[in-house]
Amino acid sequence: MKILHYSLGLPPFRTGGMTRYCLDLMSEQIKKGYDVSFIYPGVLRNKKKTVKVKSHGRIKVNNFYINKCYEIINPLPIPLLDGIKDIKLFQISKDINIFNDFFSKNNYDVLHIHTFMGMPYELLEAAKRVGVRLIYTSHDYFSVCPRGNLFNNGKICIDDNECHDCILCNKNALSYEKMYLLQSNFYRILKDKKFIRDLRKKHNNQLYNEKLEFNNNKSSISNYDEKLSIDYKLMRKKNMDWLNKFDIVHFNSKNTLEIYKRYGKTEDNSKIISISNESILDQRKKRNKIKIKSVLSFGYLGPITTHKGYQLLKHCCDLLWDKGIKNFEVHIFSHTEDNRPYFKKHSPYTHEELENVMKNFDILVVPSLCNETFGFTTLEALSFGVPVIVTENVGAKDLVFNDKNGRIVNANINDLFNVMKELIISPNKVHLYQKWILEKGNVKTMSQHSEEILDLYKL
Repeated sequence: MKILHYSLGLPPFRTGGMTRYCLDLMSEQIKKGYDVSFIYPGVLRNKKKTVKVKSHGRIKVNNFYINKCYEIINPLPIPLLDGIKDIKLFQISKDINIFNDFFSKNNYDVLHIHTFMGMPYELLEAAKRVGVRLIYTSHDYFSVCPRGNLFNNGKICIDDNECHDCILCNKNALSYEKMYLLQSNFYRILKDKKFIRDLRKKHNNQLYNEKLEFNNNKSSISNYDEKLSIDYKLMRKKNMDWLNKFDIVHFNSKNTLEIYKRYGKTEDNSKIISISNESILDQRKKRNKIKIKSVLSFGYLGPITTHKGYQLLKHCCDLLWDKGIKNFEVHIFSHTEDNRPYFKKHSPYTHEELENVMKNFDILVVPSLCNETFGFTTLEALSFGVPVIVTENVGAKDLVFNDKNGRIVNANINDLFNVMKELIISPNKVHLYQKWILEKGNVKTMSQHSEEILDLYKL
């Protein structure tokens, strides 16, 4: 079987959960003897239909070789999580003959898409024309939301007011010139320079913590805005129409499927399978040696941003402290200027340090306010025998059996406060959660998951 994966790119330029998952899946498929190639959106050249597929040959990534790696020269722009303002830039038709030639020469059996970002739709058309099976894995919400996270004004976007709210939510989207720079070879060289990292961190903090005021008065909406909101809806409809044409759409959680269904995704070609990655190993027995102390230790592994629930967690802890409930601590692993008596601050960690990180706390808190398609930290914690508290927005809540290996809470102060208070007062419950994980839990490895995906290819 010849398999072609499409994702945003390779390390060190592209990082994150989707990149890691794609690489780990390719690695497992190659180990199993499959012919695996990779294609990604590369540098921008202009706003025209011209496009080229450039071969980089056989390349080494991490500890394995990808058979062939291809770069799409002059793809569609990549907005990441900054949003889309000039919609026509993302609807440019590319020369389909380039992709027709590409697929006729390579005879792929499967095209596995991991995101729609940067992807010319003609790539799909050409693949489908020659009978290549189309598989999609839902790592983000870009197909239904221009900012990819369905999160605005500090809360989940449930009603976008017929896409009128999208206009203001995307008002600070990157210009074509900025996206041109961010997709350039020049930026690849500069990306990891300290001043660039600092600028990126500042930008992301502003992006995730911004507060927007929405005007729901439709009578005040201009004709231009009306047209723009229609364009957002048409772009979403185009994506949903394409997803409904895929052979299989792999959702990594029940939550993600339900959200996609809200925007027109059918269940006909949908499959729900939780995911894994190469670092996930069954290390639960190591937890058996760690005892719960009188001071309950919570862990938070997310960034210092509103959408990941940092402020929610902090407010809950402040409330606990103010009410005289002080026999707890919270271990955080991001840089923050917030000083709290219950905080135990640590430097950001690497995946190689994960085992030592998990030894610091009794239970992990994943308090996301935004909808997570999955959330690897939940799986990572469970693989080390660490119980979890997750909000209803976390896709990986599928792995949590309420009051067995952790808790599922609504994403509000009252619910999280009550659960944290309960466990602080009765820490033995956390010990029982750990015992359940050790005796009855299950840890899915990447090798096992890759078999599940290969079975999808054959459906």
